[in-house]
Amino acid sequence: MDIAYLIWNFVWVLAWPLTILIIVLIFRKPLAQAITAVEKFRFKDWEIEFSRGLKIAEDKAKGLKLPPPQYARLLTETPISPYQHLFDLASTYPRAAVTEAWLYIEMALRKLASARGITTKGIQAEREVLRKLTLSGELPDGTTDLYDRLRNLRNQAVHAVKFDISSREANSYVDLALSLASRFESASDDSK
Repeated sequence: MDIAYLIWNFVWVLAWPLTILIIVLIFRKPLAQAITAVEKFRFKDWEIEFSRGLKIAEDKAKGLKLPPPQYARLLTETPISPYQHLFDLASTYPRAAVTEAWLYIEMALRKLASARGITTKGIQAEREVLRKLTLSGELPDGTTDLYDRLRNLRNQAVHAVKFDISSREANSYVDLALSLASRFESASDDSK
């Protein structure tokens, strides 16, 4: 074997990996921006769609001046707060914590609709309640968007076959859900 042939083979084998490495280094900032813009990415059991949706929901909630989630009331009387119950649940069953946190939103919205004499049957009726209360100024603008975002995230948790979130993400969802439920509860208490 000739030394030139060995060098040529060595260069040939390294050509594509080096080319890719150079391209990644040159375009690292645009690639980083493109990756953060990805709506859904799955590698094995790793999925970033829930995280992105949760981040958007958190951003929407910032402008709504929601009460802290610790003030949410329980659907039934228990010795611990719903906040503590859901945080405990999130550490072992994050999917269940998301599902149960959503129940607080639904119950608080139904209570608010009942206090206003509005009937609710189904998703469209609940959105109509939110629309009316937002137009009347009882709920801040953006409440319906946050409600929809949290509902979509809850639907992922319930219906997605491969769905895996961390307990930290579940806790963030619980915070948002209980804050929104608290806002609905305080609005229904204002009508008394």
